[in-house]
Amino acid sequence: MLEELSEGEYYWRDIIGINVYNEDDKYIGQIESVFPTGSNDVYVCKGEEREIL
Repeated sequence: MLEELSEGEYYWRDIIGINVYNEDDKYIGQIESVFPTGSNDVYVCKGEEREIL
């Protein structure tokens, strides 16, 4: 069983599939995957036209 996280913290499995919007509430895409790079995690957002990291 996974440990309980503090408020505002999430497991990757909880983030994959959520919708992403910009500050103007325009839909950008959906989180497709997350991968670690050593210094930080990179989120892959797949939009209708492209992928954004």
